[in-house]
Amino acid sequence: MLPLIEGRERGWPLWAWLCLAAALMLFAAFMVRERAVAGRRAAPLVHPGLFHDRAFSAGLLTQLFFYFGQASFFLVFAVYVQNAEDSARCRRASCSSPSAAATWPRR
Repeated sequence: MLPLIEGRERGWPLWAWLCLAAALMLFAAFMVRERAVAGRRAAPLVHPGLFHDRAFSAGLLTQLFFYFGQASFFLVFAVYVQNAEDSARCRRASCSSPSAAATWPRR
């Protein structure tokens, strides 16, 4: 996330591109390892055969886009609230309390 957040402000330096490339390489290495674990009849974290199921792949992409939207909203919201100078600190801190209370685990 850091390269996507800071990259534009800093003119897309080399470290931002290297971080993005490293993320792709780490994901590829993870998938290779998972296939090797599945080939040994062990229990992989994510079974590679799941990606051939259209419902799983579609659900994964849907969840990915939902997460990107939610993470983007909370990042922008946090920066907006921090920069609001016309309200008191306590009031700014309480802006995110409803979403924190809504996501609190219940039993």
